[in-house]
Amino acid sequence: MPANAPHGRYRDAFAVGEFRVVFGSYLVSMLGDVVAAVALTVMIYQRSGSSLLAALTFTLAFLPHLIGGALLSSLADGMPPRGLLVTCDLVAAVLVVAMAIPGLPLAVPLVLLVVTNLLSPVRGGTRAALLPDILPAEAFVPARSLLRLVAQGSQLVGNAAAGVLLLVLSPRQVLLIDAATFLASAAVLRLGLQVRPARTLARGAGLARDSLAAARIAFRLRGLRAVLLFGWLVPAFAVWPEALSAPAVASHGASPGAVGWWLMAIPAGTAIGELGALWWLSPARRVRLLRPIAAAGFVPFLLFAFAPALLPSLALLVLAGLGAAYIPGTDALLLEETPDALRGRVFTISTAGLMTTQGLGFAASGAVAEVLPVNATIMLAGVAGLLVVACIRPRRATRAVAAGLTSSA
Repeated sequence: MPANAPHGRYRDAFAVGEFRVVFGSYLVSMLGDVVAAVALTVMIYQRSGSSLLAALTFTLAFLPHLIGGALLSSLADGMPPRGLLVTCDLVAAVLVVAMAIPGLPLAVPLVLLVVTNLLSPVRGGTRAALLPDILPAEAFVPARSLLRLVAQGSQLVGNAAAGVLLLVLSPRQVLLIDAATFLASAAVLRLGLQVRPARTLARGAGLARDSLAAARIAFRLRGLRAVLLFGWLVPAFAVWPEALSAPAVASHGASPGAVGWWLMAIPAGTAIGELGALWWLSPARRVRLLRPIAAAGFVPFLLFAFAPALLPSLALLVLAGLGAAYIPGTDALLLEETPDALRGRVFTISTAGLMTTQGLGFAASGAVAEVLPVNATIMLAGVAGLLVVACIRPRRATRAVAAGLTSSA
């Protein structure tokens, strides 16, 4: 989609029946995933009494994305999208049911969780790559924004729902509800999406080899490489304050309940920023202002050097979240710079890289906070984020070389 496409709105995406199918299936399965993550953590803790194993459950939600994105991305181009999405949901349903089987050794549910999450970047990449096929050009960026809003909203609603469900159901019963959401998603996709052929023909190369070859080709395209790196590294530093929520609130002498307010601040700003970008900026301006907006999102972090009180800190985090208005610009450039033959693989790699770098960002912030005060750590994230914005310059690059590079992909 060219960056000077018509000014699309959310209603342009919802006007398309197949997008409503994709949106609905994603909403159902995402809510189920969030609820299941809480239930599985509780189940592991109840059986082991180990805080380490409980924390490992959340960690395992991030790590498989790197492996799945690197080694399985060619599935997103080499299989018909409807069939692949339905298959991923059905496999996930079976694996979640298996997690709920009583009497399994503790290691088994964790291994099944890893296998389930290996499919997540493939499912996400296939879904994103399908959007240009079912939507008019101007609706692609709004559609991507809507799916991100689903992901963010599901975290809030899903965690609350998990708390309520676990009051009346066992963790295993909640896991079975998650399996049912995957089955519902598969049924909606099977009935609501048209049959489309695979984007590329299957080749003799193995799945992992083809996936890795596509990643190498993607990184040889200068414009695409810059967009991918920008889309990974900016969020990697933007998440630092969220990872430090508990120590940050404690440093202010506030009650643990304030952690929830801290965690809501950046997502609230993010939602407002994305909405603002779609309502007030033309597609061309979203791309042109991409770097200045991203840089502006890190400026509030620098003010933590003055050790603001809790309420001003929350206000600064909301302001930082507004910097997410850069994301629709990266969506447009990502599609524009991705050759059609690589679309599924590139979007899978993009999804996997984002999850991986955010996970590493959480870990890095905790490590730095071991030796620096929380406010200094957040300020350092702002400095690092500004350096990333200064060094990586996503822009339109010529795609004349793309045809030659992708002919062997």
